[in-house]
Amino acid sequence: MTPDEKLVEFGNVTTPWLVPEANGNSVFGGKVVPRSWAYSSGHLYPIEFGFNPPSVENFLSVSFNQDFVRELYELLVGLGIEDLVGLTVLDDGIHDAPFGVEKTVGRVSITLPITPETEPSEAVESVWTFGCHERMDDSKLWPARICWVCQGCKK
Repeated sequence: MTPDEKLVEFGNVTTPWLVPEANGNSVFGGKVVPRSWAYSSGHLYPIEFGFNPPSVENFLSVSFNQDFVRELYELLVGLGIEDLVGLTVLDDGIHDAPFGVEKTVGRVSITLPITPETEPSEAVESVWTFGCHERMDDSKLWPARICWVCQGCKK
C-alpha cells in the first residue's frame, strides 16, 4: 500500500482506499474510522479501517485507556507475541452472525459465508472475542474471524 492508502472495510469487502492525509478521514462524503490496531515500537497504531457513509455510523470511534494500552503491551512483550496480537472492534452481533471466512485475492479481501459445501479445508481462526459482555466470569473465547490460508501463504 502507498502512504496515502488505508485498508478499508465496507460491507463484506476490504480493500486499500486512497485517503490523502489532507482530507483527514473524510472520503466520498463519509468518514473512514479505525477498527483494528497493532503495536509498533510500543505504540498502538490503526491498521484497518471501516467506512461510515454519510449519515450512517456502522463503525464507532474508539479511544483506549492509555494504562490499558501500556499494560497490554507489557503482557504481550512478556509472552513474546507483541508483533502478533493487536486489537479490533467487533459488532455486538458477532455471536449471532453466521460464520464467515476471509479470502484475500490480490489487494482485495472478501468475507464469504461458510456452508458445509464451501467450508475451506485450509482455514485458521485469526480474531477472537470474549462472549457474554455482561458477566466476564462465565465468558469464553469465541472465534470471530476465520481466514482462508492458501498454500502459497503458509510460511
